[in-house]
Amino acid sequence: MQNDTRYRLGRYILTDCSNVVLMWATNTAFGGQRTGHCLIVDNILVLLPWEQKETGYLRLEFHINQARLSAWKKTRYYCFSSDIRQTGVHQSLARHELEQLSPSGRSRPVSLEGACAYRLGRYKITADENKGIAWRTAGECDRIIGGDCMIESGILFLGPKEHEFEQGQRRLFYNELKLLPEWNATRAWGHQESLLMCENPEREGSAFDIWDGDRLKACMARYIPFLNGPEAQAKRGTRSTVR
Repeated sequence: MQNDTRYRLGRYILTDCSNVVLMWATNTAFGGQRTGHCLIVDNILVLLPWEQKETGYLRLEFHINQARLSAWKKTRYYCFSSDIRQTGVHQSLARHELEQLSPSGRSRPVSLEGACAYRLGRYKITADENKGIAWRTAGECDRIIGGDCMIESGILFLGPKEHEFEQGQRRLFYNELKLLPEWNATRAWGHQESLLMCENPEREGSAFDIWDGDRLKACMARYIPFLNGPEAQAKRGTRSTVR
């Protein structure tokens, strides 16, 4: 479509279809590609599960085309919808539930007053008077472990383990956990490690992923000049592109 705009993000190509529909595409083996929809939840781009597999570019061609695109800068973070869980129900949020978290949806404001403690599955979530949030749970060797939390775009994210507390308190911990009210300050939660920075996207897949775009294009022009020739351009025009 004429008003479509494409961006690069990690190993993905994003297509903004007239500011109405946002799609992602990534390369698969033997010239295939998978595509799916995206949602923007405030400052997080959420990639929904793939919906179809189709013919696309070979991996090298995909990365060359990707390197020509502008970087995605409309959100600070991105993550996968499977990593965002519904509060009170131990499963990922459905698409319509994620849409309710978006700026146009009915996102519930976060309200934490004073020192308090809550239950979130097997985690104890505590908030102090300065609105600092932390988590604790029973870890290995009968130890209680914990770390900090953050709320981003209306979603609670549990940070990495930073503390180990007294040993032999597992049973006592779970007995106390049952007495706590359920966490309800946010409608969704996840682990902070699943929240990826758009400015420093994950590096995985092809060895070409570790190259920046300018270096990749320079290498291809030097060592494989026929990729930019008329015959190659005509051949690429017969391939299906990301829509």
